Amino acid sequence: LDESGSMSGMKWDTVTAALKSFIQDPTNDGIGVGIVFFPNFNADDCIFTDYENLNVDIGVLPGNAPALVASINGQSPQGGTPTYGALKGALYKATGWQDANPTHKVIVVFASDGDPTSCSITDIPTIAALASSAHNYNGVQTYVIAMAGATVANLDQIAAAGGTNQAYER
Repeated sequence: LDESGSMSGMKWDTVTAALKSFIQDPTNDGIGVGIVFFPNFNADDCIFTDYENLNVDIGVLPGNAPALVASINGQSPQGGTPTYGALKGALYKATGWQDANPTHKVIVVFASDGDPTSCSITDIPTIAALASSAHNYNGVQTYVIAMAGATVANLDQIAAAGGTNQAYER
């Protein structure tokens, strides 16, 4: 989840309310959910391995819900948008999880309001290739939520490469 400075206010409130609603909805019991925020304020936010250790590791709902909600509540949007490092780290974690749990359906949901502004790699085709690689490797799909202010065409490229056609606009 993008927690860059541009996500402050209504965008942050909207996306986190939706996430908490999903996490706490009893109809989602049994689904495994983890979360990672970007930028990563505890390490180099451009190095994908710094996103492997999720803020809350993947765990089954409803048991993982309190940790997920607490983590969301503990965040405060600030900083830039290191899309490449964050998406690569999330996909690396997801493909590893898929390898370890071959009977599960593993997806990444990537929510952002902006174009990449941090790190040396900001090229959308290169970033989209990450999603394509994960999808082609073991079927991990990348769903993209385009928050207000996003360049939807850029996020559509990532979604399409990740096997989900286009970004969802919020």
